Amino acid sequence: MNFMPILLMAVVVEGLITYLQHLIQNHHLCWQMALSIGIGVFCAVVYRIDLFEMLGLEASLPYVGSVLTGVLISRGSNYLFDLIKQFGSIVNGPAAQTIKAKANSTTTAN
Repeated sequence: MNFMPILLMAVVVEGLITYLQHLIQNHHLCWQMALSIGIGVFCAVVYRIDLFEMLGLEASLPYVGSVLTGVLISRGSNYLFDLIKQFGSIVNGPAAQTIKAKANSTTTAN
């Protein structure tokens, strides 16, 4: 069973919620952040950039992956690098190695 899509979505949703919490501060919209989100989403949709599709996750609704990718892009390169690093540590970390080893031993036992 592949848990990587679930882990990826958990990391992405946590990051998006944290980011969107800062969008409205003191009952005022942070226009710079809103503009950044708009530009990121626009670019991702126009250029058909979909991080989730690149990772093998296909959305049942068109453009959802591109919109989410655009919001992630709006966070900037540092955030995306940290996200990729975090996902890489999940995929290649000790817990992942244990899960992979158990899956391989189950497969070879059958």
